[in-house]
Amino acid sequence: MRRVFFASFERTLLLVLIAILPSSTANAAQDLQIESNVRRFSVQARQHDQQSYYPLSDLVSATGCSLVALEDSAVVTGPEGTLHLTNGRALIRFNTEYILLSSAPWRDRGNEWYVAEDFVARALPLILDEPLRPAGSRLYRLGSASTDMDLELINRPDQVRLIFRPRQYTPISLIEYSDRIEVALGSGDVNVLFPPVQPNTQIVTSISKGEDFLIIRKGPRFERFEESQPVEGTGFIIDLFGIPSTIVRLDPRRSSPGTPQSRGDEELEATYSSRFDQLQDWRRGPIERRRCSVVIDPGHGGQDSGVIWGDFMEKNLALEIAFRVQTILEGAGHSCQLTRTRDVTLPIEKRSGVANYYQPRVFVSIHLGGAPSATTRSSVVYIHNSPREPAKKNATQSGKALISWSEAQLAYKTQSTRLGQILRQTIGAIPDNPTLVSAAPLAVLSAVGAPAVLLEVGYLTNPSQRQRLQSDDHRAMISEAIAESILAFLESPSGTLNPEEE
Repeated sequence: MRRVFFASFERTLLLVLIAILPSSTANAAQDLQIESNVRRFSVQARQHDQQSYYPLSDLVSATGCSLVALEDSAVVTGPEGTLHLTNGRALIRFNTEYILLSSAPWRDRGNEWYVAEDFVARALPLILDEPLRPAGSRLYRLGSASTDMDLELINRPDQVRLIFRPRQYTPISLIEYSDRIEVALGSGDVNVLFPPVQPNTQIVTSISKGEDFLIIRKGPRFERFEESQPVEGTGFIIDLFGIPSTIVRLDPRRSSPGTPQSRGDEELEATYSSRFDQLQDWRRGPIERRRCSVVIDPGHGGQDSGVIWGDFMEKNLALEIAFRVQTILEGAGHSCQLTRTRDVTLPIEKRSGVANYYQPRVFVSIHLGGAPSATTRSSVVYIHNSPREPAKKNATQSGKALISWSEAQLAYKTQSTRLGQILRQTIGAIPDNPTLVSAAPLAVLSAVGAPAVLLEVGYLTNPSQRQRLQSDDHRAMISEAIAESILAFLESPSGTLNPEEE
């Protein structure tokens, strides 16, 4: 009997160890690496509420900064400035502006401070005098780095294929404008080796290298583009498609497709395309033709996942809600653009830049919050609030994640406050969904020339809110509330005022 008991006990102990070991391995896999030209620094992860956090003291040591840790606050100082952290608060102050992180920093009983990865990606680079850029999954490169990237070009009928083959890991993201596509190369100094072949200029007029990105100029027959990965090897593919050759745009001087054509025109087997006419007209037309009613900004994306809880990522939920809001608004007759429609990394200045490009009447940035304490719950509407004295532009900060101070949003303070109040009332009407309005100088809002708010629709770290946010029906209710609020604002007197009239 004793032997049977010990054998059973040993089997049970073995099963327990097997259950524990994968978890420990998973934790180790979450460790973060910071490498420079001299060495690689490993920062060990700590799992907290199913999310990886990193000791702030180790990050400070790896980047050569200094840390002053108090009971409820911490100050990180680097060559280019200071970051102020508050225990349990996701807003990180840099000079006179704030960065909203996906998860709040927190302090344990041993007075060790912990931060999520987006602190490394979005806040820490602001105070360093050399770049800190992502170079892989949980891998960051400190200092100047240079790599070569081969660019292959293949011309096909009604298509131009571009194949990017970097010699080492290089995150690539796209943003589309009416006349061009910008390909951001985000891992240091990238030397692009252009092919000798020229693109079909009817689809791609030119490809040129800017400071941190490539510029692909659209040709007169450009219609759309698609992204994909090579079947073999590493790299990134952009396929640019042209309107089929059988569709020929009529001379704009013709009044209708039935207008008599010249002898040369009769020799063309032309098909009239009103869609092509509108596309060309829009691309060449005055800037007013590019205006839209609403720009929705799905928070995070690409390397920046935001709050992660199991299979649920903030970046994916924010994009889904944004799509739902867009569908409702367009169904109501309003034009709506998203700052990103795919899982791509999009810097803060690009988000406000997209908003100003489309000249909207409303800008809403959508997020889901995270906090060290599981009891933290609510929806929060953030309004931009400037400090007493605007910060002066600093030339040493050019090209970093936090944009220079801009006066754009100050002219829309009254309208933004009104929009925030409507959102608070509408979202707060959802059962068990308290909603607050808060003011802070947020970088993503400060440069937007329109009524603008940043909205956190709930906390994934709170059990009750997480359970609701995982429900498709609840996300639909949130989306409808956001769209309803925007429509109410657009139809109200405050939604039609010019900033000068406030």
